[in-house]
Amino acid sequence: MRRTHATPLTLLALALFAGALPACGESRQEMLEREMEYQKAGRKDDKGVPIPEIPPDEMREALRPLLTQIYSNTERLPDVTEGDIEPTDGRNYALQPGVLAVVTVKKGLSKADKARAIILGVAEADAWTFRKNARKEFALLVEKLKYSFGDETKQKVLDAYPHLKLLSFFGTPEADKAIGELSGDAKSVAEAMRKEYTDGKQDIWKKWMGVKMYARRLVGQDEPFRSVLKKIAKDFGQEEVPPRPFKESVDEPFKAWAEAIEKDEKLLTMLTNYKELRDRVDFLGEAHTLWAIEGSPLVPERAKGVVIDKKIGYGFFREDLGGGYNDGRWTRSRAR
Repeated sequence: MRRTHATPLTLLALALFAGALPACGESRQEMLEREMEYQKAGRKDDKGVPIPEIPPDEMREALRPLLTQIYSNTERLPDVTEGDIEPTDGRNYALQPGVLAVVTVKKGLSKADKARAIILGVAEADAWTFRKNARKEFALLVEKLKYSFGDETKQKVLDAYPHLKLLSFFGTPEADKAIGELSGDAKSVAEAMRKEYTDGKQDIWKKWMGVKMYARRLVGQDEPFRSVLKKIAKDFGQEEVPPRPFKESVDEPFKAWAEAIEKDEKLLTMLTNYKELRDRVDFLGEAHTLWAIEGSPLVPERAKGVVIDKKIGYGFFREDLGGGYNDGRWTRSRAR
């Protein structure tokens, strides 16, 4: 949807709505071939420089039954190492994503904190694994996020993935089986995280809903997000609000008004400022604006604080949907 411009018609009752990237020059097949070559030739890069071997981490191996269910690459798990890092947001790890992913956890962590950091790091690394059913490289989606929505939104999307992935996983029978194969700190941490994620599913989903809508749609229609979000919808009932057609976006007193506008191309063009027929058709299918009387159940909770201007008889609340779509006008009007 494109931006909707307010017109005098809307005064009648304006209501709601009117990291690091892997090298993009390589194809997926080329990256996979490189990984095979590393394994066959003592893990050397294209210039013959040996790639340092990272010995198996003890905690990663203790968590292996769980991690192999989280990580989509069945050939290998990300390497785990320790380092003097200062990660943000208390994550206690830093990720080098890609075909040969490495999770570096902060030195000096307790066994429990290290286990948690590894689980989160591997869940984040999963976003970057090769998927045959992906329409586009994840790196290309991330690049588009950056240039279409900015670094802040891009980072919110990247930060959300490991939590969505773990939420989708911990509600499955596979999670029960994997946790049953663990022991010691690995098992206690996994059990605690399962409870944390299943009990806190509303908070995780709310945070995801806080990402701009068009950014969510960009990644939600492709892997790795698509299958994760589909599973969350199935298992937990959390899903995106479906598109609202124009005829369902107006309050009862305005139904006849909306029907008349829908039938009159001139009025519809005046309302939307869309000159192209295709744009007007798109608007009728997904308006992103609600026209509602004050006190109507159509007004969402976060728009109920809108102050009505006594002189003109309406008020509005705008919500940035992302990507320049500063549509989302949450407006309510007092009946006269």
